[in-house]
Amino acid sequence: KIRGLLLNPGRTIIACLGLMIAGTSLIAGFVMKDSCEYIIEKGLENAGSYQYQYYFTSPRSEEIEDGEPFVSGTFEVEGSDVSFGLSGIEEDSKFVNLNTVSGNDAEYGGYYMTMAAATTYGVEAGDKFTFFNPATMEKTTVTVSDIIDDNTQVALYTSLDNAAEIL
Repeated sequence: KIRGLLLNPGRTIIACLGLMIAGTSLIAGFVMKDSCEYIIEKGLENAGSYQYQYYFTSPRSEEIEDGEPFVSGTFEVEGSDVSFGLSGIEEDSKFVNLNTVSGNDAEYGGYYMTMAAATTYGVEAGDKFTFFNPATMEKTTVTVSDIIDDNTQVALYTSLDNAAEIL
């Protein structure tokens, strides 16, 4: 059967094409499986260590015991279909990891963009980043202090006061 396959050029070409397509499909499947496992096992840890997130419909003034307050809103960038979340977090947050790609410590009050957002919008550390509130169409420009090692969220982090001022 092998001799019959090799002696007929048409069958040889079809067999080789079939083997190449099957091999490529297997390799692509293993790459996707490995990428999905990485996101589930390691990637989500970069986003933070919180388990539950609650949104209140009215402002609260009582002290929070087992959590952290944060201010958040959704913003857009002109010329892009991808929106991002602006989050104002407390200083020394226990639940949001601000591990920068450069290895520098995050300074409270700076603007830190996740790697997913930086890649989406083509922004690097030190660049000016302009975005707008889709509800008010008010534009805001900030300087990105550094990039956070997080490929799971398209987000920009800053202090509670900075986020409240922008919102």
